[in-house]
Amino acid sequence: MCGRINVKYRDQFEVPAEKWEIYRNYLILDGLYNAPPGSDIPMVYSHEGKLEARDCHWGIDQAYGDKNYKLANMKAEKMWSGWPHKQLMKKDRCIILVNGFYEWRREASRKQPFYIHPRDSGYFAFAGVYRDCEEGRQCSIITTAPNALMSKIHNRMPVILDEDAATDWIRSEDRELLTDMMQPSDDTPMAAYAVSSYVNNARNEGERCVQPLDQE
Repeated sequence: MCGRINVKYRDQFEVPAEKWEIYRNYLILDGLYNAPPGSDIPMVYSHEGKLEARDCHWGIDQAYGDKNYKLANMKAEKMWSGWPHKQLMKKDRCIILVNGFYEWRREASRKQPFYIHPRDSGYFAFAGVYRDCEEGRQCSIITTAPNALMSKIHNRMPVILDEDAATDWIRSEDRELLTDMMQPSDDTPMAAYAVSSYVNNARNEGERCVQPLDQE
């Protein structure tokens, strides 16, 4: 599960934009510290063979029977078999750029929020898929089993792509390679610390969301 992300520091996304030779960059200039599903978040995708970056609505609308769901996450284990996972996996893969994300660890009768961020760089590149519909472009973050760091916090984590190979996620047609890319990432480039329950409410915004708990 990945249900809250930080996409505030948009200037950090200029680094992959240059490295990946993004042809058109339509990202807006500002974002949220505490973005929930339903927010517009940065994504990179292929358009006519060239990479473009633009904001995308987080959560893919999908009907199952008589019920409608918003798929903010999709499990890596279902990407070659589930619906609409398999269809989107074949041709509509994207990279979702974030500065960090939040996850909650259960502790007795409460849940403690943590902020997970890159140790050195200013962003993570998440594996995602997207769909164009009447309401606009929608995207979903793919999750996988936790690595060593995340296993101490939660039983799922986003698929984090290696920066140097991230564009293979969009361009490759090698199923074995794509499957390997959905494995838990190395936790060496990652760091995490506890934050206050202020972040629990998705309406709360500002730098306080990422402030370490011991500095409250």
